Amino acid sequence: MYRACISSGVILSLIAGIGVATLGLVILAGVWAGAESDAAALERQRGLVTRRLSEQVAQVSEAIEQVGSGYMSLLSSNLSHRTSSDTVGLEINSDPVGLDAAESISSIVVAVFGYDRAFVVDGNGQLAMRSDPVTTKRYLWMKPLLAPLLQDQKKIGQAGSDLAQGRTSVDDRQRGAFAELMRLEGRPTIVGIAPISRRTGSGVNEESIQPEEKRFLIAIRFLDGDVLDDLSREQGLNGARFARSADPEENEVAVQIDAGATGEPIGFIVWTPDLPGSRVIGRLLPALSGAALVIVVLFLLLLVRLRASLIELKLSEATAQHLASHDVLTGLPNRSFFSARLEECLANMSGSGPRWAIALIDLDRFKAVNDTFGHATGDELIRTAAERMRTIIRPCDTLARLGGDEFALLLRDIGSGDALLDAVSSSLITELKRPFYLRSGEVVAHVGGSIGMTTVPPS
Repeated sequence: MYRACISSGVILSLIAGIGVATLGLVILAGVWAGAESDAAALERQRGLVTRRLSEQVAQVSEAIEQVGSGYMSLLSSNLSHRTSSDTVGLEINSDPVGLDAAESISSIVVAVFGYDRAFVVDGNGQLAMRSDPVTTKRYLWMKPLLAPLLQDQKKIGQAGSDLAQGRTSVDDRQRGAFAELMRLEGRPTIVGIAPISRRTGSGVNEESIQPEEKRFLIAIRFLDGDVLDDLSREQGLNGARFARSADPEENEVAVQIDAGATGEPIGFIVWTPDLPGSRVIGRLLPALSGAALVIVVLFLLLLVRLRASLIELKLSEATAQHLASHDVLTGLPNRSFFSARLEECLANMSGSGPRWAIALIDLDRFKAVNDTFGHATGDELIRTAAERMRTIIRPCDTLARLGGDEFALLLRDIGSGDALLDAVSSSLITELKRPFYLRSGEVVAHVGGSIGMTTVPPS
């Protein structure tokens, strides 16, 4: 039975362990799935940012080309045509109205189309618009940074002239405006350049137009501020901001912005990503943790209960073994226990070994007490007599109740003489002769005892 209980406990422990392991695997699988979902969502958001930047650049290019084409007549109305034997071009009227028209275009680009800065310049990169000192100073500060883009626009214009003369081929975008990402004033910026001078007709040499007669519209849109706010609102990027270095705070990610012309990094767009996997895990984790806690608690309770059951079983088994070898009334060893001890002594007996003795003890007049005062009084007499005899013998000796009022005593290593036997016998007789006060003193019994003893080997 004990082994069966242990086997059941092992099985229950295995089941509980498997349950905990399964729940752990489920949690790990959920965490892994959440991490994969977060990675996919983060990659999607980065792709959205990259595409959105490309769209912004394309929109600036298209918008300023339309502006340059639509408002070309406004500027051209203030320019006079000049002709020669081999060129047809544009020249700036000495009347300053041309500067006013250019300023109008710049103001319209900023006020109507929402750009942060707009300048009209000539082919040499000089301002060709009326402006206040602050605007002039700002442009002069930006001019070295804008010069390479203006040079690229000149090359595109030359490509258009070559196309007109059949020397090369370019697409429509190359013949119009273009925009690039760059850093201005320490901020990520889209800079677009579009020609607003009149196009020459077929067969006209574009190179015959002097640089100071050409006009270009430069539009500037900073990517921080309102643009990032729009990006946050449209693409769901929480707290999007611009940073010069990749130093996102906790739970933030960054996408590098590279200059369109050189490919050099010009900054980073940083935001707090929307991570659906982490959000789902955050919602499920308390429930899963609670379930895991419940399972662990149940497992611990099961172990505690199992341990208590095992202890009870051990106690029950020990009690059963004790009852099988001891007398219930007196607690002394019974006949079977005494027989086992006797056989043990006989098996170990040798000619030169220690002597031991066996004594049989019988209470006198026990039957009279039992018949006169009842079995309960007789049982009390037996218990009291056993307690008295137990106080006399040594710990190595064995006192057993054989049944009724009969007792047996096994004395080990009694020595070569009979002094120990005489002392034990005398003490037993004396104790049994003393009155027994039974039933709380109501009955006083005088019984005494008879003892028969022998030694092994015999004297």
